Amino acid sequence: MPENFWTYVIDYKNNGNIAMEDVIITEEIDSNVLDFSKLELKGGAYDASKKIITWKASGIPGLANLAPGATERSLSQFRS
Repeated sequence: MPENFWTYVIDYKNNGNIAMEDVIITEEIDSNVLDFSKLELKGGAYDASKKIITWKASGIPGLANLAPGATERSLSQFRS
């Protein structure tokens, strides 16, 4: 049986008038149907005890300096 992939997308934008530096994005994600042991993050880290994904500039270079009006996207996948 082939594996299923679930894609989790977060779009983020700097709505301010000045650049943001070293941005940190967190998202709480909890589900009874997703297998967190098979989470494939791109540039982020998952804290299983808090059920939070954190993205930082060290994993996503665009977060080091997010220009005014800039929009970015982060993707994560779950395999089941």
